[in-house]
Amino acid sequence: VRYSGRDMAKSVKKAIAEIDAFREDRIALVMLQDIALSLIATPEPEYLSGFVEAAGQAMGADMVLVSRIRFPEEPVTAIAIYDRSGQASHYEYPLRGTPCEQVFIDNQPFVMGCGLQEAFPSDEDLGAFGLNSYVGMPLFHEGKCFGLVAALFRAENPPSEPILKVFKHFEDRIAS
Repeated sequence: VRYSGRDMAKSVKKAIAEIDAFREDRIALVMLQDIALSLIATPEPEYLSGFVEAAGQAMGADMVLVSRIRFPEEPVTAIAIYDRSGQASHYEYPLRGTPCEQVFIDNQPFVMGCGLQEAFPSDEDLGAFGLNSYVGMPLFHEGKCFGLVAALFRAENPPSEPILKVFKHFEDRIAS
């Protein structure tokens, strides 16, 4: 069997895509294992705080939060937050002009691998915490977005697909 150069290029591209997907699945699996092991004996009242801490450590995130959004014009409350720097333990922020607003408005995940501060200049907390990348996913109840889970990083280009897979895996438990 002879392959044309074009067929060979397509075959190589497909193989590379499959390898990338496998790598992403492997990264997600390792994160899931680390989080699950951290949460195995966590009492129910401490589940969310345990989740954000375990997820932050497993993902290498600088901040992970679960936020509740009542109305877009009201401050958003982080009901659970992991902040590697230790600066934030209770956190409220305006929704407008933040990457979280994108998640809420679009009702779908939002990922920005770099340039976060430049893209959202009115979000002063991004600069204050030195955050450069974002992976966030909406949380739904009865088809309506009521909050979100997000991981933020000082580093650029975190593994966004594995992170979203982890968030999706824990979505029902986080949203309850």
